[in-house]
Amino acid sequence: MPVPSSISPGPATPPGGPVDHQWIVGLPKVEMHAHLESIGEELTRQLADRHHVPVPRLTEPRGLKPLLRYLDAIGGLVRSRTDASEVAYRLAERAADSGTVYTEAIFNPTHWRDHWGDDLHGFLDALDHGFETAERDGLPECRLVVSMMRTWSREEAVTLSRNLVRWAHPRVVALSVDGHEESAGLTGRKFSPAFDHAASSGLRVSVHTGESGGPTHIWDSLTYLHVERIDHGFRCIEDPDLVVHLVESGIPLNLCPSQNLAMGWMDSLADHPMEQLRLGGIPITINTDSPWKFVLADEYKLCSDTFGWGKDVLRQLAANSIDACFASRDRRNAWHAQLSAYPD
Repeated sequence: MPVPSSISPGPATPPGGPVDHQWIVGLPKVEMHAHLESIGEELTRQLADRHHVPVPRLTEPRGLKPLLRYLDAIGGLVRSRTDASEVAYRLAERAADSGTVYTEAIFNPTHWRDHWGDDLHGFLDALDHGFETAERDGLPECRLVVSMMRTWSREEAVTLSRNLVRWAHPRVVALSVDGHEESAGLTGRKFSPAFDHAASSGLRVSVHTGESGGPTHIWDSLTYLHVERIDHGFRCIEDPDLVVHLVESGIPLNLCPSQNLAMGWMDSLADHPMEQLRLGGIPITINTDSPWKFVLADEYKLCSDTFGWGKDVLRQLAANSIDACFASRDRRNAWHAQLSAYPD
């Protein structure tokens, strides 16, 4: 990927040596790019056994299309309110393991249609029950970002947006769109009425773009979808003008280093442009994408070791995550206070 000439790599080793993993676990941080659908091998096996069906397998480890088909199969295992509540609770447990103070989990109704059909409200309530139980047990708070698929019609997108606004479910904080950009083409104009309605009604907006599609797809989303933050977006590095625009607008990029590597978007983590983007002034955050496969604290540690990030950089990334989330100002201020008080 071409890199703007004004951006240069950072040091190869963190100042003072590698950052201790336990320090990273204790660092107050937020995750916003965490998909509910990929529920992990253990829970996948348990649900398959519970419903007496074969365990779904991801037969092609690289490529977005086979991953999306796999997620459809996973969603088909979640057949009851109990199943959905368990998925939510387990996600909160995973967040706690990394010292995450708050998570905004993404889910796309497309992957859950086999057994929930049009009962999206019922599915939301089942997830809400699991998250509420987790919070009562002292686990971190989780909210939801509902995402449409790029292959949906304009009418399907508007229906989702209107329903979310009408229901005003307290667990839902934002609307998004995901799916294979390169296959779907530019979809911003098609979905603009849905996002216009959501944004004007108080829902926040976080859009997947700049992964399978390049800078043109990012510009398309920025033009039509009221984008407040971007999930992925690392391919903005291919367009210096876009990098400048993101810096000036302060739009965060929720990056997922290990997932990007697993999908084959780059050959090694050292090739990921996140350090160039950070040094260029874009507020980046570190996420797992698949919180059942990857561990957020491990992602911080891996990036620290790869790019030479010391505690000061990791603190800044944690602060970026707090700033980029859609929690209330009071909640964000409280987490910033925890972060400021966290010892070195």
